Amino acid sequence: MNMLKARYEFAVIGIGILGLLGINAVPARAALITLSDENSQVLIDTTSPDNLIGWVVEGVSQIDTQGFWYRVGPTAEESVQGTLTEVFSIPTDTDGDGELDQLVSEYQNPGLFNIAFRYALEGSNPGSNRSLIFEEIEIENISETPLDFNLFSVVDFNLNSSPDLDTLTVSRDPDTNLVTATETLPGTPTIATLNTNPQTDRYQVEEVSDLFNLLTDDVPSDLALTDGPANIADADTSFAFQFIRLIEPGQSVLFSQSLFVEDVVPPVVSVPEHSSPLSVIAISAIGGGLLLKHRQKK
Repeated sequence: MNMLKARYEFAVIGIGILGLLGINAVPARAALITLSDENSQVLIDTTSPDNLIGWVVEGVSQIDTQGFWYRVGPTAEESVQGTLTEVFSIPTDTDGDGELDQLVSEYQNPGLFNIAFRYALEGSNPGSNRSLIFEEIEIENISETPLDFNLFSVVDFNLNSSPDLDTLTVSRDPDTNLVTATETLPGTPTIATLNTNPQTDRYQVEEVSDLFNLLTDDVPSDLALTDGPANIADADTSFAFQFIRLIEPGQSVLFSQSLFVEDVVPPVVSVPEHSSPLSVIAISAIGGGLLLKHRQKK
């Protein structure tokens, strides 16, 4: 499988995810999977609408949730991970350092479509205070008729574990037509960005509860904007992208996203003179703590 073309850059990979893994994969339901690379860890729940529920950089959580939703024709939106059949989830160590840093998951709506996700975590040297998550999504029409498909990506950054103070701007570049979400935490240098390729068709900025209500109200919904900037500040800021495609029988479409955070503010931790069994317990509890905190909030 192709790796990222360059560190902290993104591009659509020409070879499809489904074509690479669909034949030889062993079916498995994975549920919680942790990816690690240098200064970063990512926690993914492969069976929940809250799909990516943790992104720890330099020991600090930077995201509350990322989820994917879909709509076929005039039906209401549904969660990909929460409603579709998980065919397999395969984590791999791509750089040979002994840590799982990539995950490929495939889901199926029998007789209608397959959808596959590839998550690649690109951490950086400890102390660099930056990290990248690269994502590919491939949708394949396995039916005999054209598929009117809408894919929604919803992201709720919580920079430096702060849910209520972030400032978020989403805008379309008039030259490239690409849409970028940029989130900052006032009073700190921390900044997070998300780019898509190809460009998203629609987008919206709201408090996270309003966005999830939009996608779970049992009626088909479109995001508000096709052009221009959208802003929100001093709230539990979140945003969503919507891709609209007509997929012919036997054909597939491929999207990619890059989530990048830099200048994170790591916590000040006092280092004891002697190691303690409690320190080992604390480190191993990172994933469980993120999951518990996330579920309590929801």
